[in-house]
Amino acid sequence: MPSPSDYRTDFSDVITENGMPIQIRYWAIGSLGFNDYSEMLRNNGSSTLVSGGCILQPLGRNDQAFIQQGTLTGQEFHAFIHGSITVNNNMEVTIGNTGSIYEVVSPPGIRTWDISGTSIYHDCYLRVRQLSYGR
Repeated sequence: MPSPSDYRTDFSDVITENGMPIQIRYWAIGSLGFNDYSEMLRNNGSSTLVSGGCILQPLGRNDQAFIQQGTLTGQEFHAFIHGSITVNNNMEVTIGNTGSIYEVVSPPGIRTWDISGTSIYHDCYLRVRQLSYGR
């Protein structure tokens, strides 16, 4: 039977073959809202930057319930991020060389898929973040 690290390695291979490079910036502040003050904190606050990879897909049939509930607008993407990368709601994601900054949509939030306590991948929804304060 494959070990959890075998599954994680297999997912790494899938990202290498089919995924996109990402950069994730974690913010030390507790809330990332859409007002001028929170934008100012983003620009001046401390953050940590990590790199990795993800599989990014448009929303599909299984995501329609979230759209009907009003949780998603239909403009988001479904992201599958490697389990070795910490994923939380206080992060911004830059995918590939687009320069677009994405944020985690919560709810529905982040689901972590693990085996025996080892995270294989994270499943979350990302939305392009609209800047209200100059960057």
